[in-house]
Amino acid sequence: MPLAHVRNNDDSLAVDISRLVNKALATYGVPVTVEQVERLVDILYPRVVRMRRTAWRTHVVELGRQAAGAGVEIKPEPIRPYPRKALFDAIADVSRLSPDSSKLHVMMLDEDSKKRVMQAVSPDFSNHMDPAVKARVAGELGRRLSRHVVDAGRSAVADAAHNGSAKFKSGRPARVGYARVLSGRESCAFCTMLASRGAVYSEDTVVRRRDGRRYHDGCDCIPVLVVDGKPWEGQKEADALYTHWREQTWAGDKPSPAQFRKWTEFISSGSLSTTDYSPFGEK
Repeated sequence: MPLAHVRNNDDSLAVDISRLVNKALATYGVPVTVEQVERLVDILYPRVVRMRRTAWRTHVVELGRQAAGAGVEIKPEPIRPYPRKALFDAIADVSRLSPDSSKLHVMMLDEDSKKRVMQAVSPDFSNHMDPAVKARVAGELGRRLSRHVVDAGRSAVADAAHNGSAKFKSGRPARVGYARVLSGRESCAFCTMLASRGAVYSEDTVVRRRDGRRYHDGCDCIPVLVVDGKPWEGQKEADALYTHWREQTWAGDKPSPAQFRKWTEFISSGSLSTTDYSPFGEK
């Protein structure tokens, strides 16, 4: 199973969960009570669990292919549990159910002028069926749940890489880790920064390891297995990205202050085409 199949499967799952969310919100509106959130959980939870299983299985099969290609055997961990509360919290958060939540900025119809104007609103009984409010929340929730779904597969790679099971066919333990690679589509400063770091091993610092496992809503990065001393898919692109990182965020032989701010400004300027730093070769 080539790595591109994993990317396509992740994309397909993201589309499926977005369609499911759009359909649910089109029917029931944005939930504005705990009871309405629970109703959405009842509708979405079984499908989210099944999609997570699909993502886990796809990434595990690809993990096995990558391990075999590097001459090692590795034992995957079981899929991580996904409690109903995780789904409930995601829906409640995106729906701004908390009184102190930030407002939604959506194009609403101004009844006085009958024009579409940008307004900051909080979902409530007066607007929770408004198409603009539903569309905004559906978009955010779709991206959030897509992350929840695909993270089942991403976690499988990270957990296997760090569980100490990897060994060569001779029985000798293998030092393995994982690396984030870009999808070949537009990628943000955060993702390109982490991709530039290359492999993350179990003995790396806690801060770096946690950074390596962070994926934001809408992120389509993919983790790949890295066997120390063996070439890995995306290594060339990661090395090239790191060269740019050093050029932009180091002063001489030392990291300069505000590295991420400088990197963000560099990426935002368009000076670097992030789509050129993916192992997929599709520009």
